[in-house]
Amino acid sequence: MKKTYTLIISLFAALTAFAQNTITYQANALREGDSRDLQEIEYKAYKQGGANQVWDYSNSKVIGSMNIKQNGNSNNAIGGLVFNNSDIFLACNEGPNKKTYFEITKSEKQYWGLESGSTKIEFAQPIIDMKFPFAFNDMVSGVMDGVYREGENEYPINGNYFTSADAFGKLLLPDGVIYDDVLRVKVEKVYEQKMGSLNYDIHTVRYQYFAKGVRYPVLIVMENEVKSDCNCTCGNYTTTTAYYHPQAAEAVVDGGAIASVGGMSISNIEATPNPFDYEILVSFTSSDNQKASFTLIGTDGDVAKEFGVKDAAAGANTVKLETSDVKAGLYTLLVKVGKETKALKLVKK
Repeated sequence: MKKTYTLIISLFAALTAFAQNTITYQANALREGDSRDLQEIEYKAYKQGGANQVWDYSNSKVIGSMNIKQNGNSNNAIGGLVFNNSDIFLACNEGPNKKTYFEITKSEKQYWGLESGSTKIEFAQPIIDMKFPFAFNDMVSGVMDGVYREGENEYPINGNYFTSADAFGKLLLPDGVIYDDVLRVKVEKVYEQKMGSLNYDIHTVRYQYFAKGVRYPVLIVMENEVKSDCNCTCGNYTTTTAYYHPQAAEAVVDGGAIASVGGMSISNIEATPNPFDYEILVSFTSSDNQKASFTLIGTDGDVAKEFGVKDAAAGANTVKLETSDVKAGLYTLLVKVGKETKALKLVKK
C-alpha cells in the first residue's frame, strides 16, 4: 500500500509540473522595437509564494499609465558590459525620462543599469533578471557591485540579488481577463549605498506575472523600501506601484491560457441571491457536456471554499452551492467550465 501511495504522489507531482508555465527565450525574451502600453493600478500586496495561488486585482482602479519602448542601443554600452554582436542590447524607455538597460542572450536576461535625468546606475557584472528556460522553484542569485552617479558625484553600491520563480496560480485583472497557469518571477535586491556622510539600506522587490502564451508579463508589481541614518522623510520611505497590460490578450499565441476570453464554454452566468447566506444558486449556459468547478476566494486571495467538480450538460444549468460554513464578507466566485473561467463578485451577509 505504501508503494502504491508513493507512486500516486509522484505521478501527481509530475503531472502538476508538466502543466505549469515555463518561461523560454523563444516565447518571452525582450524583442527590439516592441512597445507596451501599461495601465497603473492600485497596489495590492500578495507576498506569499508557492503553488496554486490566486491573485485578485479585478477591483483595482486604474490611476495612471506608462509606455515601455524597447529600443536597440548596441553602440552605447553601460557598466562592465563587453557587447557581443550575437546578443541584443536594449535601452527600454520607461516613460519620458528613464532608460533601463538589458542585454538579452539565449540563456538569460541581464540587467546592466539605468539612466534617469542626471542619475545613472551601472554594474560591473549584470544582475540576472531572468534565466531561459525558467520554471517554478527555479532560482539564481548573485552579488551587486555597482556605482550610483548623480551629476559629478559617484557612490558605491554593494549588495545581493535573488531571482526566483516563486509562485504560480490564477490571476484576475481589472479588465475582466482571468489567466490560469500564471508563473510569477520575483527579483529581490538587498543592498547598501553610501551618499556623502549618509548610509542607505535599500530593499526592492519586483514581481512579474507571466501568462502562458503571452510574451511579456501581464502584471508588474514593485515594492521599494529605503532606510537611512538621516532623520528625514526623504531618507526613510516605502513606495509601491503596480502595472498591468490590458492589451495582453492580443498577444496570445496558440496554447495560451487566458480563461475568460475565447473558447466560449460558458455564457449567461448568474449567481443568486447576492448577498447570499446559506447557499448560492449558480445558473449558466454551457456550450457542451463538460466538467464544471466552483471556488470561492476571499479578498486576501485565499481559498475560502472549494465546491468540487460537477457535471455540466450542454445548454442551461443550475448548480446549488452550500455556504453555511462561509464567514461574512466579500468574495469572488470562480466558475470554471471546460477551459474557461468566469469571476463573480458576491457578498456573504
